[in-house]
Amino acid sequence: SPKLCRDTLDGITTGFCAQELEWIANDGLGSRCIMDAITDGKNEKKQRALRQLLEKLSGRWVALSVERVGHHLVQNLFGALKSLDEKATLTCELARGINRLGG
Repeated sequence: SPKLCRDTLDGITTGFCAQELEWIANDGLGSRCIMDAITDGKNEKKQRALRQLLEKLSGRWVALSVERVGHHLVQNLFGALKSLDEKATLTCELARGINRLGG
């Protein structure tokens, strides 16, 4: 049911704080089972959840991108976002952390 899907996505993206979402993203099983389910495919109904993740994890994208498991969410989110403005938001945050990304 679309409503059940929306309620579940909202429960994840609004029910967890940013720190909890980051922990899930950095956990192998949590990342694959929860975050991949949100970012998989270009389903229009998931765009709201993707935007919520983008906003909620703002300021944490560089840290996630250098993690062994967390970088997977960064890549998948970028690919799943439809809006160029939202992709630019993520890219700008990563660009500001270029020194850390460059290792």
